[in-house]
Amino acid sequence: MKYLILICALIMGLSCIAHAEPAQKPLDDAITQTIYGEDNFAKSPHQLLNGLNYKADGGKFRAEIRSNDDCDLSIYDISNPSNPVLLVQKIGFLTCTLRTDVERLKITSKGSLQVMATWAESGVGRDRWDETVTIVHRDGKILVAGYTYKWRDSIEGDNHSCDVNYLSGREEVVDQYGSGHPIETHHLKITIPIPLLKDWDIAKDQTQRCKDIKDY
Repeated sequence: MKYLILICALIMGLSCIAHAEPAQKPLDDAITQTIYGEDNFAKSPHQLLNGLNYKADGGKFRAEIRSNDDCDLSIYDISNPSNPVLLVQKIGFLTCTLRTDVERLKITSKGSLQVMATWAESGVGRDRWDETVTIVHRDGKILVAGYTYKWRDSIEGDNHSCDVNYLSGREEVVDQYGSGHPIETHHLKITIPIPLLKDWDIAKDQTQRCKDIKDY
């Protein structure tokens, strides 16, 4: 009799599982499905490297990096998850090759969005570099707040970096000419207007010092 009871209980359990409600899809999945839906013009064939939902300036947004010949950045307003709106799309935003890691998006403690790229294949060549673009939302505008570029020679130990703050109009430059040599830090004024993300040009809107470091 007890075996019959156990069999009945097992059958009832399986029946409950079979009729259970399907799990709800995470918000990220639902938004992505909407953005890349069959009839949405923002549909992209390129591989999604990273996506991040975040809050800023009283709204809700989603940033995505997709691989192309370079990496493309898209930012959507997802205040209405069922109808995301493409706000800005930057084609070829950062260098994106097989040896470049650009899969990193993060939100800072102040709520800024950061997009980071790093020369990742440490076994090739002597150059090592990484760059970070900091993006903020202010009064309905998406602005580039800062740009940082760091370069080092893995053999000689040279280290050079530029850290541009468009909001404050300041730049910090750090130079070290060889391992063990003193580190020199310089604080400079810049005259580049605060750029809108949609208009920002990584070549045009850089300081001369950043350009010099990239030429090493």
